[in-house]
Amino acid sequence: MTELQATAAGGLREEGILPTLKHFPGHGDTAEDSHTSLAVSYKSLEELQACELLPFQADSGVHAVMIGHIVVSNVTGNDTPASLCEEMVNMVPDKENTLIITDSLSMQAITDAHSSGEAAVRAFEAGCDILLMPEGLEAAYDAILEAVQNGTISEERLDNSVNKILYYKQQFCGN
Repeated sequence: MTELQATAAGGLREEGILPTLKHFPGHGDTAEDSHTSLAVSYKSLEELQACELLPFQADSGVHAVMIGHIVVSNVTGNDTPASLCEEMVNMVPDKENTLIITDSLSMQAITDAHSSGEAAVRAFEAGCDILLMPEGLEAAYDAILEAVQNGTISEERLDNSVNKILYYKQQFCGN
């Protein structure tokens, strides 16, 4: 983390705002805009680690990360966006203690290929804690509820995310 990042994060924390780093694993080398299409990075893991992942590596006291809708097929071997890809979400440093937020699930990078319910379940299964702005909130809610009820998503997994959300809410919003 750069000195500038650390200073900005500290200022946000002092004002009761949870600093959030984005867009993991990095939009720096993508030509596409995930608002209108799926963004693709052609970098290898080593190339990402040498550049795009650097801001996410250092211990800055930032414990929230937004996952982008970025395909990194040279790392994953498939065309799944990072926001729906467990392998990519697992690369977030200190994942167990980091609040992981999807980029908006109403962006075309997601809606062109996935229903609201499918995107919500896939993002949650991948390890995301907050599913930001699904295109159809009710459909996303119903799909998550059904996945918990049928055992696709365990109650323990749901509880882990809820507990992280409540922890950071308490830290930054008071009681």
